Amino acid sequence: MKAKLKDRLSVKVVLLTLVMASMTLLSSVVGIASLAEFKYEYQQVKDDNFAQLLKMTELKAQTYDIIHLSTEMLLSKSLNELQWDRLEVSDKKLWIDKLFNQLTGHTNDHQELLILKLRLYSHLQEIATAMTEKFTISERFFMLYAKAESLKAHSLKRNDIEFYIILDRAISHFNPIVNKESFPTKEVNLDDLENYISKVSKKIDKAELKQLKEVFLGEQSLSVSYQNYIYQATRIEELRLNNEEFSNIFVSFLGTNVSYIQDRFMEKLTLLESKLLKRKQRLYLVVFSCLLVTLLLLLIQLDFIRRIELIRKVITAGDSDRRLGFPIKGKDEISRMALSVKDYIERLVDKEKEVLAINAQLEYLATRDSLTGIYNRRYFETHMEQENVRYLRYKVSYCVAMIDLDFFKQVNDNYGHDGGDKVLVEFTCRVLEIIRESDVFARFGGEEFVLLMPNTIEKNALLLLQRIKFAAEDTVYLYADQAISFTVSIGLAEVQSSQDDDAFKLVALADKALYEAKKSGRNRVCVYRA
Repeated sequence: MKAKLKDRLSVKVVLLTLVMASMTLLSSVVGIASLAEFKYEYQQVKDDNFAQLLKMTELKAQTYDIIHLSTEMLLSKSLNELQWDRLEVSDKKLWIDKLFNQLTGHTNDHQELLILKLRLYSHLQEIATAMTEKFTISERFFMLYAKAESLKAHSLKRNDIEFYIILDRAISHFNPIVNKESFPTKEVNLDDLENYISKVSKKIDKAELKQLKEVFLGEQSLSVSYQNYIYQATRIEELRLNNEEFSNIFVSFLGTNVSYIQDRFMEKLTLLESKLLKRKQRLYLVVFSCLLVTLLLLLIQLDFIRRIELIRKVITAGDSDRRLGFPIKGKDEISRMALSVKDYIERLVDKEKEVLAINAQLEYLATRDSLTGIYNRRYFETHMEQENVRYLRYKVSYCVAMIDLDFFKQVNDNYGHDGGDKVLVEFTCRVLEIIRESDVFARFGGEEFVLLMPNTIEKNALLLLQRIKFAAEDTVYLYADQAISFTVSIGLAEVQSSQDDDAFKLVALADKALYEAKKSGRNRVCVYRA
């Protein structure tokens, strides 16, 4: 009867294998999909935030450069240097405008940052304008100051010491080096100079008088130029202080926006890690399911191996003499096959035991004498050949004795064949009690016996045979309340050194010694002499 479908082990293995393959495929698909999704989301976060962070950092660097250029503009020593700085500022402004456009909507307060940028541009323009005016005013001031020095030198040449002193006192008020620590806050009093010019106006030539009025008393006089110079220097100092303050504000604001982008980037990364953790948990669940199915499949495979091992035990148990006592459980096809094999092996074992018993009985009958139970002539001859081969190889001596019951025909005539058989059996029992286990005692025919004594020299064999002779004659055998006495004649021969591979020559020699014992009066042991 076929096993039910649910009990078939092969069906279970196939189903679990298909489930295992499906789970493995599912875990692979989930893993690949999760990896692709994570890679895509990570790339998005990277593109959105790294790019913004780099742009903000670049904006910060460009702002540092442009503020540094504004400081250099304030420290410019010539109009040419100022123009070069302004060109560099224009180049930096292009970069800053580009970065501002790219960062629109990605900063903490883009409007405030735009206002700061406009303030920065306005501040740079003020610095450029102030420095340009400074160079223009400085050029006018130093030109007038040089003319005043020229007039002072000219008055010294004409020995007008009073005028020289007045000019020197007036010029000292306009010397930036002398007055660098404390700039005047009000206009310089030039009344003495103006009175002196009126006093000497008729004594000097018209060109010099015109130059004096232009330098000291005109609308663009040295005093006016000096006041403009001082005002411009004060303004530039204010711009320098404003530049430092503005630099700190702008750098702080940019740093805040960089931190904002970094925080937002970390927030997105944290969210991404949370999603990744959930995906890992799902993947672990699928992998755990795969492992569980694998474990079930392994258990079934182990059960399959156990059942195959059970069949092996059933088969190998047939080599022993015991019955198959272990149980076979299960309803699947392997268990049913094991039961069939077990039944078949048990039947084979029973048949084998019967055959072995018959063979043993046949072997016993083939090698034993049916009356006495000792070995027969056929077994003796086989063993004799083996012993002779051993002698030829190792030169270990052995002896053979022929034994014959004296006047056995009279025993048969007086007590019948049954009495004779009993005497033969009795004699056999007495001999078996005397000889060694290694000796081979066999019935040669009728009342004649033969004894093979391996590893024995003539002297020791003679002692053994004398014991056998005395055992036969010392005790009578009672048969049907009648005492039967009997004796034996024995012929002994030891293997000869000149003997060839014919083992039965020694038997013939022992038979000659037996003949000699009978001829000499029976009930004796005779040894063959060459």
